[in-house]
Amino acid sequence: MKGMNPPSAGPPGRYVVCLLAFYLVATQAFAQSTMIPNQNTTPWRMPWTRGSERFQRHWQICAPLTPEQAATVLDPSIDHDAPTAVPPWTPLTSWSDDINLEGMVPINPDQVALVRTTVARSAAGRATLLIGADGTLEVSVNGVPVHRRSNPEPFAFDQTVVPVRLREGDNEFILRLVNASGPMKISFRIVETGAVVTRPGEIGPTLLDEADGILTLRTDIRKDVAGAPVDVEVVLPGGAVIAHAAVVRGETVRFNYGDWPLGPVEIRCTTLNGAGDRRAVHLAWYHGDALAEARELIAAAAGEPPGPEGDHVRMLAELVQDFIDHQLARIDPAARRLLNSALFEYRELLVERAGGVGTIRPWGFVRMAWTDETDGSTQFCRAYLPPDYDPAQAWPVVIFLHGYHPANPPYIGWWSIDMRHTPEADNHGVIYLEPHGRGNSNFSGIGDKDVLRALAEARHRFTIDDDRVYLTGESMGGDGVWSMASRHPEVFAAAAPVHGGWDPRLVPVDEGGLIGRLPVSDLERFQLEVCGSFGSAENLLHVPLAVHHGDADQSVDVGNSRFIVQMLQRWGYDIRYFEHVGLGHENLGAREAIVDWLLTHRRVSDPPTIRLRSPDLDAARAYWLSVEAAGQPCEMIEVDAAFTRPGVLRLDTVNAAAVHLNPPATLCPGGALTVVWNGETHRVRLADGGVRIGAPRPPAGSLAKIRGMEGGIERFITTPFIVVVGTISPDEAMRRICRDKAEVVVNKWINWQKHPPRVRTDQELTAEEERSYSLLLIGGPEANSIARKFAGDIPLQVEPDRITIDGRSWTVSDAVVQLLYPNPAATERYILEVAGTSAKGLYFWAPLLWDYRPIVHDWSITDGRLVALPPAHPAEEARVATGVFNQAWRRDDRWVVEGDAERRAASPLRMGPLPDTGQAHPAMTDCAGTYQLEWDQLVVTETDGDLWVQSEGGRPTRLIREGVNEFGDPLTGAFLRFATEADGSVTLHRNLDGRQQSSPRTNR
Repeated sequence: MKGMNPPSAGPPGRYVVCLLAFYLVATQAFAQSTMIPNQNTTPWRMPWTRGSERFQRHWQICAPLTPEQAATVLDPSIDHDAPTAVPPWTPLTSWSDDINLEGMVPINPDQVALVRTTVARSAAGRATLLIGADGTLEVSVNGVPVHRRSNPEPFAFDQTVVPVRLREGDNEFILRLVNASGPMKISFRIVETGAVVTRPGEIGPTLLDEADGILTLRTDIRKDVAGAPVDVEVVLPGGAVIAHAAVVRGETVRFNYGDWPLGPVEIRCTTLNGAGDRRAVHLAWYHGDALAEARELIAAAAGEPPGPEGDHVRMLAELVQDFIDHQLARIDPAARRLLNSALFEYRELLVERAGGVGTIRPWGFVRMAWTDETDGSTQFCRAYLPPDYDPAQAWPVVIFLHGYHPANPPYIGWWSIDMRHTPEADNHGVIYLEPHGRGNSNFSGIGDKDVLRALAEARHRFTIDDDRVYLTGESMGGDGVWSMASRHPEVFAAAAPVHGGWDPRLVPVDEGGLIGRLPVSDLERFQLEVCGSFGSAENLLHVPLAVHHGDADQSVDVGNSRFIVQMLQRWGYDIRYFEHVGLGHENLGAREAIVDWLLTHRRVSDPPTIRLRSPDLDAARAYWLSVEAAGQPCEMIEVDAAFTRPGVLRLDTVNAAAVHLNPPATLCPGGALTVVWNGETHRVRLADGGVRIGAPRPPAGSLAKIRGMEGGIERFITTPFIVVVGTISPDEAMRRICRDKAEVVVNKWINWQKHPPRVRTDQELTAEEERSYSLLLIGGPEANSIARKFAGDIPLQVEPDRITIDGRSWTVSDAVVQLLYPNPAATERYILEVAGTSAKGLYFWAPLLWDYRPIVHDWSITDGRLVALPPAHPAEEARVATGVFNQAWRRDDRWVVEGDAERRAASPLRMGPLPDTGQAHPAMTDCAGTYQLEWDQLVVTETDGDLWVQSEGGRPTRLIREGVNEFGDPLTGAFLRFATEADGSVTLHRNLDGRQQSSPRTNR
C-alpha cells in the first residue's frame, strides 16, 4: 500500500532458503567463533537501562466491525480466539514504529477496528502507555477499560498518555479504533512511569481543522518554550512559499487560506534538535476540490503521448484512480490529502513543461523516468533533494535498495511510492535515490542495470560528487548491496547492507545448501558458488562496509552476516558490524545513522592494489584493471594485483587469459610498465587508453565469449529482446503450441514485470529487428522461418528422434531443447532457440528465463520424465542433458552434465495434453482451494470444467489437463496431481524441474 514501509513477510529473493537456514550451522561452523559466545563462557549482556522505549510492532487485527460486533469481541467473558461470525483475528506486523492500517480500517464512523497485542512483564507494577492513533480511541488492559478518547484526533507519536498497573507475566492490550478522517496509523509502547523518552522525529506537527477559511496546525503535541522554535512554511508546487510563521514548539498556528491558489500545498515545519541540527516534517493539504482535480488528471493522462513523459503522467493517474477506487470510502477534507502527493507532482510537471522551476529545487522530489530498451517499458526512480540543493555545488548521493515485495504489485502498489520527502535527504544534506530496480529482481541482471541507469540519470539531472556515491538497502536490498558493491566497487565510496545476504555453504543440504553434500559436477559447483551473496567479496577491498542485522531475524538468519563480517575481518578489510538485539526482519531504526556513517568516507579512485573475484567478465574489472578474456567457463576469475613500486606491477590471476591495464600516472610515471604476471615478466608501454596483455583480441567475425556476450540463459533478458513465434510448420499442433508458448512467455513477463515484451511472428519480424534485438525463437527450423534462416549458423539440429548439439547427439522422443547462442545478424545480441522433436515435446518446455538463482547454463534438453530428485539435488539430474559452451562458443564435454540415467529410467512419463476427442472428459476431483507449497501459495479455482491457478502477485493461469486429476501448469512448466485421501481431503503434488512438493488443501 502507498505510504507503507515494507512488511517483514515474504522470502527476500535468491536467499529464500534462509527462512529455515543456519540453525544447524550455528552450533557447528561457528561453535569456536568469537562472534557467538560459548555457552561455558560469560554470556552476552546489554548495558543496563531503566526501561525499554521500544514500540510494539507485532499485533493482531480484527476489522472491519460494526459497533455491535466490536462490543461482542470486547466482552471479556468470550474467548477472543473462538470462531465467531465476526472477521478473524489476523497477524499484523509493522516494518517500523508506526503501524499503517491504510486499507484495513474503513474511513467510516460506523465501522470499528480492534487491534491487540500481548506483552510480558517480569514483575507487577506501574507503567505508562504512550499511544498514537487517528480518530477515536478506547484502550483496555487485561479486559479492563483504562482510557477513552471520544474526540477524533490526527495521528502523532505518544499523543495519548495512559498510566496503568500491569501484572507479572502476560498482559493483553486491545485498542478500539474508529477512523473517520483519512489514513489510519497507530503507535504503542510501554515505558516506566516518569521515564523521559525520545520520539521518532524531533517534532510531531498535525493539522487540526480548516473551518471558516482558517487552517489550524499544532506544531507538536506538547508545548515546550525551552526547545528551539518551529518555522512553518506553506509551499506551492515549484517551491514558492506563500505563508510563514515562527512559533514556540507545541504552539498552534492559524493561517487564513482564502487568498491561496486552489490546489495542493505542502506545509513544512522545521526546527533544531538538541544538537543544533535541522529537522523537518512535511504535511499535505489541499485547497479546493482534490477529487475534481484527480479526475482532471485521469482525463488528461488519456491524451498523453507514448514514452517516459506520458507514462509518468499515466502512472500518476493510475495512482489517484487506485486511491479513489480502493482507499477512499469518502472524500472528506482529511481523506483527500491522500491524493495530494500525486496532484502536487503533476502540478510540478506542468510547471516544468511551461519552462518554470518544478521538481529540481531545494527540498525537491524528482521522479526520474526513462525507457528501458530490454522490453521498451518505462522505469522510474525516486530522487529526494536536500533542503539546500544548489546545482553550483556537487552533492553526495545515497542509493537505497528496497526489499522483496511478496505481492509483486504494479509500480503504484509498491511501498512509499507517493512519499515526497525522506529524513535522510531532509536532515543530512544528501541526494537520496530509491530506484525501482525492476521490482523483485534481486538487483541482479536487469535490476543491476536499472540501478546503474538511475545513477546515470541522476548525474544527468543533478550535480553529483562522484567521490561520494554510497549504497545501502534492506532485506533483498541488503543482498543487492553485497551484489552491486562487489560488481562495481569503483563506483561506491562505502556501502551498508542491512539484514541481507546469504551463502549456501552455511545451509544444510536438506534446505538447499551445500552442507552435507558435495557438488557432483563443475557446473553444479559453479552454480552454487554464484548463488551466494559473498562470492565476489574480495572486490570490496577498498569499499568500507557497515553491516546491520537483528539477532532475532527469522527471514534472513543473522548467522550469515556474522559469517561474512568475520571473514572480511580476517582479510583485514574495513568492515563494521552492528547487531540489533531483540529485533527481527524489520526497520532497525538505523537509516539516518547509516547515512551519517557513509558520509565519513570518500571513494578510493586509484588504489595501488586490486583484488577481484568474479563469475564473469562483467564484474572482473575495477579501477585501472579489467580482465578481457577468461580461460574457461564454470570457474571463478580471480585477480590479486599490486604495484610493488612505481612502474612495477605484480599480477597474479586464475582463469584470466587477457588483461587490460590503465593505471594512473602516479602509479606508472612515464608510461613504462613492468608486469610480473603469474611469475612471467612483460614489459609494456602505456598508450592512450592503456594496454592489453595476454591473449590477442578475437579476429573479426570469430565467436568468443566476451564481456556482454558471456552466455548463461538468464543473460538473454538483460539485452533488448523480441519473442518470435514460429508459424510455418505443416503440423497444425506444432503451430498451435508455438502460439501457446509465446503466450506463456508474455504472461510470465507481465506477471513479473507488469509490461508486455515485444512479440512478432516469424513472418512479421523485420530485417532491422533481426539486427537490433536478441531473438527468442519459438520453434525450430521446421516451425520458425527465422530459425530456418539461421540454421547453418547455429550448432543445433532437431529431428523427431534425436537432438544434436555441435556434433553430439542425444536419442530422445517428445523432447525439447533450448539453446543460447550469439545472434548471427547482430553483435552483442543473442538467439535463444526453443525447438521440440514434436509438438508434445515443445509442450514440455518451461519458459524459465529467470529464477531466484542465476541460470548459468547455455543449453538444456528436457522431456516429460517425472523425475523426483532428493533434496538439494540439482535440476540437471532430471533433464536429458545440460551444458555450457566454452570460450569459443563450442560444445565441450567437460561442461556437459548428463541426467541421472537410473532415476530417469525409473520415472514415469507425462502424458501431455489430453487429445480433443469431442467427448466430455471424466469428472475430476473437486480441487478448488488454497495450497501452500514451500514459498508459493497457490489458489486453485474451477470455471466451466477448467482449473485455474494463481500465485500471489500473478494472474490466473488455465491449467492444461493431462489426466483425470493431472494437469500441466504452462506458466511454470510444473506437473500437478490432485489426490483424494482416505479421509476425503485433497492433497496437491507438484513436480517442478525434479523438485517434488506436496500440500494439503487449506481452504476451499
